[in-house]
Amino acid sequence: MRPSGRPRSPRIPSPSVEPASADRVRRGLRWGIVMALALALACTTSTVSGIRELAITITATPTTAAVNTPVEFRYDAMGAQLAGIVVAYGDGVADSVATFGASTAGGRLTHTYSAPGMFQVEATVIEGNGNRASNSVSVEITP
Repeated sequence: MRPSGRPRSPRIPSPSVEPASADRVRRGLRWGIVMALALALACTTSTVSGIRELAITITATPTTAAVNTPVEFRYDAMGAQLAGIVVAYGDGVADSVATFGASTAGGRLTHTYSAPGMFQVEATVIEGNGNRASNSVSVEITP
């Protein structure tokens, strides 16, 4: 029992925790991506001595494949501030990759040809100032 002369301490309700809505989570994720990109671009200001030559390489695995068999293309690029990479597969289809001002970029893309033939695959790297460099590889697609 509580002595009658002591005041009761007020009861503080515990905060209710409401689960985040999917929309709020998506907005938070988008904001985080925007901030990461802004930080990455801010960190690319050139304080490096010397200038990197703009260049790109591309390889195909395999270089001979049957129709409807995936071919993997590996690209590696370097330059001062890369804006993007475009890979044209020689059959009217192309993929592009944003590089957000990086000085190097590399990756893999997969493409499946729907018709036989010899295809010249061209990879082009583009810098923020508009300079371009290209390289190519041939693939043979058999019936």
